[in-house]
Amino acid sequence: MALPFHKLLAALGGGLGAQARAILAAYGTDAHIYLPGIGTLNGYTLGNYLESTGNTAATVDNPVGLVLDAGTAVGVELIVDPEFDAPGSWALTQPTAGSVTIAGGVLRINSTDGSYAAAASSASVVSGRTYRYDITVTAMSAPYLSITIGGSDYLITGVGRYVGTVVATATGSPLIKRTTGFSPDATVTSLSIKEVPGIHVSQGTTANKPILRQSGNYYWEFDGTNDSLASTSAPFQMADDHCVVMGVSRTAVATEKHPFHVGATASVNPLAARIAFAADGTVNAHWRDDSTTLFTAASGATYTAGVPLVVSARKTGNNKVCRVNGVAGSVNSSAVGATATLDKIVFGNHNAGYFDGLEYATINVKGTVSDANLLILERWVG
Repeated sequence: MALPFHKLLAALGGGLGAQARAILAAYGTDAHIYLPGIGTLNGYTLGNYLESTGNTAATVDNPVGLVLDAGTAVGVELIVDPEFDAPGSWALTQPTAGSVTIAGGVLRINSTDGSYAAAASSASVVSGRTYRYDITVTAMSAPYLSITIGGSDYLITGVGRYVGTVVATATGSPLIKRTTGFSPDATVTSLSIKEVPGIHVSQGTTANKPILRQSGNYYWEFDGTNDSLASTSAPFQMADDHCVVMGVSRTAVATEKHPFHVGATASVNPLAARIAFAADGTVNAHWRDDSTTLFTAASGATYTAGVPLVVSARKTGNNKVCRVNGVAGSVNSSAVGATATLDKIVFGNHNAGYFDGLEYATINVKGTVSDANLLILERWVG
């Protein structure tokens, strides 16, 4: 008996991951990858976090509030003196002389009166951007220290290495501090902060977060009621050649639902590469301009409840096509009219209501994607 498509692709194995990575690398920062899960896959980090501000890694069967764009590399070191070899690059707040010192590659905070004490870096983080921090604490007589990055505090409870991700909510200098009311004698030997560029998606409301699941592959489960993930910028504009590849399954054949689209905050009308699971059981892709004209690329394929598919929505020039499991439907070559600026990615929701189903890996590319390269990307997502 023939294998289902997604199992056939998995059985192919081999160098698909390396081939897909090479294709995506050629697009540089115009390729964006969203991967459910924990750990790494083909060299990509699966950056799923519980909170929309990062910090706590998501775990299976728990909500996901932030998904990092896996298609971009972590940026350069922002801290001028990450190993405390240049005391002049830090601003010290000392309640008493000598209570905060930097010497010999060690920051020491030792203020026994319980008042505020801190060491602030000369670097600066920017509100709205995402950062990864890595701090090593080598001694602590009692709790607590904390690290402040972009308006938020992250507690350090004892000796060890602390690594996390944070979305800055304010612009300012990172600092390590002893919070008022606590009196630890603590030493820190390194602090690294690097920007994580890319287009990340998040959800700040706990009840509206999809759930991270695993059954073989990792996936996000969207409840069809209020779950969604969204970004604050878009990977491409309507005039650009672009392509979206998504692994997805729907819970039921019912009222039309949309697991993904690129849209505009200013208006509900313009949208690009919207994947649609129609009420008649077909799978299509949509583009729409400011005049509400809808351009449909019909795949000619149908879906079955609970069966994973790989769906692609590609625009090259005026030609728009939807592919399901590597097979292309009819081409819509009508020119899309003027649109407002696209400024967001949304997983799990659009006009027809919240999506009810499972979403796997998703790729967004700004640029022209050939048939041969698209097939490799589809196989990798599958």
